[in-house]
Amino acid sequence: MGQARHLGPDQDRRSFDRPIRAERRQEKHLMAERKKTEKGSMTVREAGRKGGEVTARRHGPQFYEEIGRKGGQKVKQLIEQGKRAQ
Repeated sequence: MGQARHLGPDQDRRSFDRPIRAERRQEKHLMAERKKTEKGSMTVREAGRKGGEVTARRHGPQFYEEIGRKGGQKVKQLIEQGKRAQ
């Protein structure tokens, strides 16, 4: 991979890792595209898209409305808990 990098006294670890993470995301994307050339395979992106389409056909718009509402209620509940904890 690359050379070992050392943090200076005024460098934050999180900002230091950002370029490395971007490079890794790009590498993963390229690897997924390369795998696509193999006969019968698909990228992760294609698999996710196909799975989402099947889920939408099976469950319909009401399913997404329901899980969206449940998620919103959970977020509201967690915010209220956080406010009470303060």
